[in-house]
Amino acid sequence: VYGTITSNRDWTPGLPYVVNSFYVASSTTLSLHPGAVVKFEPSGALYVYGSLRTSAINPTASKVYLTSVHDDSVAGDTNGDRRATLPSPIDYLGIYVQPGSFVNLLRAEMRYGGNDYSFRLGALKNLGGVVTARYSNFTNNFGQGLYHQNGTSTIISSVISGSTDGGILQYSGALINSNVTFSGNGGYAMNLFGGQSTTTNSIFANNGAGDAFFMDASLQTTFAHSDNAFLGGKHGFYTTGVVWGGKVWTPEQAYVIQNQLTIATGSSLALLPGVVIKNDLNSSMYIEGGLRLEGASGTANRINFTSIRDDSVGGDTNTDGAATLPGTTDYRGITIASGGSLTATHAVIRYGGAQAYGVPAGAVKNSGGDVSLVNVTLKDNFLGLYDANGTTTVSQSSLYNNGQFSLINSGVRATTTAANNWWGDASGPYHQILNPNGSGTPIWGNINFSPWLTVDPN
Repeated sequence: VYGTITSNRDWTPGLPYVVNSFYVASSTTLSLHPGAVVKFEPSGALYVYGSLRTSAINPTASKVYLTSVHDDSVAGDTNGDRRATLPSPIDYLGIYVQPGSFVNLLRAEMRYGGNDYSFRLGALKNLGGVVTARYSNFTNNFGQGLYHQNGTSTIISSVISGSTDGGILQYSGALINSNVTFSGNGGYAMNLFGGQSTTTNSIFANNGAGDAFFMDASLQTTFAHSDNAFLGGKHGFYTTGVVWGGKVWTPEQAYVIQNQLTIATGSSLALLPGVVIKNDLNSSMYIEGGLRLEGASGTANRINFTSIRDDSVGGDTNTDGAATLPGTTDYRGITIASGGSLTATHAVIRYGGAQAYGVPAGAVKNSGGDVSLVNVTLKDNFLGLYDANGTTTVSQSSLYNNGQFSLINSGVRATTTAANNWWGDASGPYHQILNPNGSGTPIWGNINFSPWLTVDPN
């Protein structure tokens, strides 16, 4: 079949419908009845301007198949070549859901599509319509199972597996996943480059780049997640880019920072109790706006800011077992720019402080902003806190076992108040001038550190 339909049609079981380029006009509905088989010729595509629906009304109905003409597993050897050609993910273009159109799939099996002339978009492409898929499977497709450019897509009780790249690629619009299984996809289970995304009660298992999300913060992605299971492969919510507006991150899996994550001027990021941040090697955070680490008392409620190699919190995120262990220079740390702010309570910051281009970094570096740390543990870093400029206040915190210094005030432009802290020893920190008999961690510069605590508050 090819061409355009302008009146409602029903496709029923029996011989397969072989599609080349087929259009469903606006105000027109194509209904696929249980048991119907649609096979696409090479470069075949279905363009929906009206509505495409499966007519099944319950999840036990016979499946509808949308597959390649080379797929002999359903409706036989349609192209008559006696298995001389086998189906593959590049066999046809897929289904294009145009702006204002509707696709409603129940008990659909879509496979071997998505070849968009090397663009790797995916088998089902929502360009601005409304897509609903329930009890459906998207398997062995090229690029993604679902490409969501805009509009609204709702996937319920379905499976997205075996895609050459990721499970879902989103750029805008609204995406809702509930009880979806993402398994065996070549890249990240989900790639989020914009829009609003909600994923609940879903399973992530053995995806190539990670049983995880990739979120580009620069494109103002907003996502919510809860009650998901992560069963195999790399775990975590991988992110990079620039945070705009006000964002809140909630606990479930570790957030993994790649390269640099920047919080823009006038913007904020709040981490709620229990959030784990893991930094990829040589990564960093740059704070022009505000970062709030809003931990609470109790081990499970702390904010942990650490290395991707640290398996002690958030599990084995990089899935290498004990092959790599965290070290004091794994990542560069958190830099607070002029006008920025960092407020942290009940947090642990470890394994950062690597130098950047020969410049001391510190796991926390204040370059002209406001820093307030309360009930924070800074340990196992190359350099704990480096105060180059701005105002820094630390109290009821634990600073020790950092490779060089736990705290440095580097000049007259920085104001550092650090009284009532634990420095690793009851005699206080070692300061060459102000406390030369201290056996605790070394500190340097103009720092108000007295009195100090004689026991670790954390």
